[in-house]
Amino acid sequence: MDKSWIESDDRALTIYMSGVQSFLDFMLSGKESEGPNDDTKKFFRLMEEAEVELYPGCKNFSKLLFIVRLLQEKVINGWTDKSVDKLLNSFSLVLPEGSRVPASYYEAKKITEDLGFTSQKIDACPNNCMLFRDEDNLRETFEICGASRYRDRDRNISAKHMKSFPLKPRLQKLFMSSKTASLMR
Repeated sequence: MDKSWIESDDRALTIYMSGVQSFLDFMLSGKESEGPNDDTKKFFRLMEEAEVELYPGCKNFSKLLFIVRLLQEKVINGWTDKSVDKLLNSFSLVLPEGSRVPASYYEAKKITEDLGFTSQKIDACPNNCMLFRDEDNLRETFEICGASRYRDRDRNISAKHMKSFPLKPRLQKLFMSSKTASLMR
């Protein structure tokens, strides 16, 4: 199989697109047990999303880049999920017909979850003495100081929590591409 398309810088070239297609055909033509795993399929779906124009004729933004920028603004400016839904609805009304703007925040977030930018919420002690994870996840009080895990026990609202950003999925994504893997050395 010809692999010259991999080194192409211009992803709009026909040789690149046909190379990607022949690679996908090659990967998907084998037996089901020998095909790409789920992570690889997600990666290729993201690569396709990165190539899709936001609307016909748009050269500055792909669908994926638009979603990433929108979610970045959501975090920086403290927008609610409902406000992002309304903004996306306004974009769909303003942009030309055939635009590929997600219909909701949920739909946008579903696309970006495959990027590996997800976080885990872990309950923590208000006195900073321990975290509720692994075997301690089922405990109601903190082992060290005895403080309660919940601020409101009836609604299971934790007294304090932290966000954890797992490293393993991020490294796996970086090593899926030969270009980024070579830069990691």
